[in-house]
Amino acid sequence: MKILFIARYINTSGVSTHMLTVGKGLISKGHKVALMSGGPIKNARAEKLFAEFDKNGFEIIQVPFLVEKTNKIKEGLSYLISLPIGLKRIREFNPDIIHVHWPVTSYLAKLYTKITGKKFVTTYHTSGIPKHFLHRKADYAIAISSELKRELVNRFGYNKEQIKLIYNGISKDKFNRKPSEGLKNNIKMQLNLPLEKPLLGFVGSLNKNKGIDILLEACSKITNVDFHIVLVGDGDKNWLLNLINKFRLDNKISVYPFQDPVKFYSIFDVFVLPSRKEGFPLVSIEAMMMGIPTIRSNVEGANDQIKHNINGFIFKNEDVQELSKYIRLLLQNNELRKNMGQKARLYATNKFSADIMINKLIQLYKEILE
Repeated sequence: MKILFIARYINTSGVSTHMLTVGKGLISKGHKVALMSGGPIKNARAEKLFAEFDKNGFEIIQVPFLVEKTNKIKEGLSYLISLPIGLKRIREFNPDIIHVHWPVTSYLAKLYTKITGKKFVTTYHTSGIPKHFLHRKADYAIAISSELKRELVNRFGYNKEQIKLIYNGISKDKFNRKPSEGLKNNIKMQLNLPLEKPLLGFVGSLNKNKGIDILLEACSKITNVDFHIVLVGDGDKNWLLNLINKFRLDNKISVYPFQDPVKFYSIFDVFVLPSRKEGFPLVSIEAMMMGIPTIRSNVEGANDQIKHNINGFIFKNEDVQELSKYIRLLLQNNELRKNMGQKARLYATNKFSADIMINKLIQLYKEILE
């Protein structure tokens, strides 16, 4: 099959890494995949990620979608200018399937399929997507969580038969590892982290939407357990520093710029994702597949990923006291951490691998073509 992905631009979000993972899997199975976008945002990590698409065999198709934040007039003009160029490039690639990953770019797919009689699919990567006149309903929609599936019916008018629930997946080869105690200690020494204290970890953007303030406040309430907090990600350094000072966590927290998180997962004892809003976050799945008991806020995707009190904990969004209770429980109980971590690894491996995701996607493509 020839599959065309359409996105407004490539950034460092889970949407971009998801497209790369899916495309690589499809290409490895003999399919041809093209990426149509405005290119990467002006960010070194995004530019590096964009280069990975080319390195891994994608056909790169750039159209003049704006990649920087600007006013609505300029954005509208960019979509208008992109219309004839985009249609021409789609016709040249001649895809069997068009797969939209940014709903606002679906107008191109809709017009092309109207002309050709073909069909297209849109993946909805997050809830609360604003309605836009360029956002056109697809023939099929992919929801990455149960909450999103309900939203597509209630808010965007899809029939249940049009919606496929396909969870995001990750590479078992990369994340399903069990490092030795010796390797863990070596990594801790390299990172200048304490060897004896349990490590509470977070990976992601260091901002309010991800609930960093909720996490730090919850940690400040745990006074009877000696532990260390590790944050991996980029964000507003001044805001973060003020929070650390406010909650008096200066001596028990380490912050690292975003990088490949595998070595950090190797040493985390507990992982927390306290987000105020999500789609289907991969970091929690990555941590679970690495055997780490995980605590999540009860926003989108939580109940799909975690079986509460079995392979992790789910706390009420923004409930600092409840989060603090679960963190304390895991930090104080080695046996509980071990058992939950084992169950988390098994659950994530059997349900959220990239192979499962890609096979389900291929099956959907075949159904569309038939």
